Amino acid sequence: MSGIGTPGGATEELILTTLRRARHQALSGAELAAAARNSGIGNDEYEHALNSLEQSGRVIVVSHPSPDAHLNSVDLRTIGIAEEASPEALARARRSADACWDDFLRAFLAAHRCG
Repeated sequence: MSGIGTPGGATEELILTTLRRARHQALSGAELAAAARNSGIGNDEYEHALNSLEQSGRVIVVSHPSPDAHLNSVDLRTIGIAEEASPEALARARRSADACWDDFLRAFLAAHRCG
């Protein structure tokens, strides 16, 4: 795992800080990746840091099926922060990630018309 003093650690800290500031302390993968890009972080570095955080139990990454064929190329994962590596913190992070997904899906279904 990368330390906070390393380049990977700085990316991990950016991810954690961004998640802490989010409404549910969770964001979609697309939103979190955009925040990383806006900070000059490349996709490979972002994915490596996200994987490291997931492996260490500091975030939970939840994959979701696409509700529409037009979104097949969009990162629909939701990522929630666990402030500590414990089952309870991971359960809270999962609920946060699910709330983020529910908000996205509700807004998408309210606005999207296929066909």
